[in-house]
Amino acid sequence: MKPEFFGVFDLMIGGGWLFLLIVLLWAIRLKNIEKPHYKWFMPAMLFKLGFGLLFALTYTKILAEGGDTLAYWEGAIDLNNLFWDSPSAYFAELFQTPSRETISQNFNHRTGYPPSWIYFEPESFFICKILSFFTFFTFNSYIAMTLFCALIAGFSSWKFFELTRRFTFCKPWVIIFATLFIPTVAFWCTGISKDTFVVAAFQIIVALLFSKLLYKKPMHLFSFFLIVVSVFVLFKVRDFMLIATFVPFMIVLLIRLSKK
Repeated sequence: MKPEFFGVFDLMIGGGWLFLLIVLLWAIRLKNIEKPHYKWFMPAMLFKLGFGLLFALTYTKILAEGGDTLAYWEGAIDLNNLFWDSPSAYFAELFQTPSRETISQNFNHRTGYPPSWIYFEPESFFICKILSFFTFFTFNSYIAMTLFCALIAGFSSWKFFELTRRFTFCKPWVIIFATLFIPTVAFWCTGISKDTFVVAAFQIIVALLFSKLLYKKPMHLFSFFLIVVSVFVLFKVRDFMLIATFVPFMIVLLIRLSKK
């Protein structure tokens, strides 16, 4: 049974998670209060969360058609139902390529059937697979799931800002606006959508790799894990973005090596 968009249950779960996330973000802000650039942390994160909710409201109430964002959400819920119906089938779906045989073999009237135009497009259904992990602690709430997508987008853009804030080729306010506060990017890349994960993965890879290359920051195990996950996401969803990411990195690396 899917919860109603912006219904009582959805608002309760979403509102509860919004409160908890704001508390978490404020704790991070207080932990880094001595760092001057962290004065932009809460505004940037609230900016992303706000536009994520605006994206959700636009597609569920104003346009009332839903589009792909609701299909991703429905696919994630069907995968959640599949886990409780048959855990082995759930994990099989995570690692296999969707086909007409697999949808009829694994899904049924109890689990529901993912939207066909999403299921039969592997890169789109991969987004449902990612979102299915969120369903276990968001209780299938569309609002709560949107908030977590916006949170991922917020942290990735913040890491990207921390990379670029030292650049001196333009004024600081330009870098702040360009990395944190572009409204169109915040609208299209904070909700339940493919673009949210593509942009987040791209920003994480660039931020962590170039921080290591330019500022010689240590590569911790968690940072390496984030890079591996981000590379995998881009490979599964938008593989050409890997070329757009690593070609400039290799050029910069070769230039720095040649200078030495």
